[in-house]
Amino acid sequence: MKVTEAEINGRIAQMAQERNERPEKLRQQLMQQNMIGGIFNQLREHKTMDAIIAKATVTELPLDEYNKQVEAENKASAEKGKKK
Repeated sequence: MKVTEAEINGRIAQMAQERNERPEKLRQQLMQQNMIGGIFNQLREHKTMDAIIAKATVTELPLDEYNKQVEAENKASAEKGKKK
């Protein structure tokens, strides 16, 4: 996922507003602390998760059906681990 400079600036502005600081001051602090890369990574992760969620299909299952599936998956994993 591509993150733009505008998105980074927007996130910094949002953080500054939450802290009652000026965006320019916060940006300077973040640059001095080498934290701009962290904001970039955070934005990229959020965009990636948004893209995954947008393509996901949610299927509701009754709890007992879900538990049966989890139990079967755990049993299969345990058996696979024994064969190694």
